[in-house]
Amino acid sequence: MKIVRKPVAFNADDPDQAAMLEHAAQRPNFSGYIKRLIQRDMEGSWGPPKKEVPAGVDRELMADLI
Repeated sequence: MKIVRKPVAFNADDPDQAAMLEHAAQRPNFSGYIKRLIQRDMEGSWGPPKKEVPAGVDRELMADLI
């Protein structure tokens, strides 16, 4: 079995990074948590669901709104 390590560094003086560190520290399996985040990213399951444009709507006109 070949194990590859990829360390993650947090700047505890940066409020945003400190909040991420605190959140991550609540997870009992940090490695598994990060792997699930990477998997979701690979699957494209981030962000709000994509909205369908109803038939008859001018897609170019609505492009900036969707």
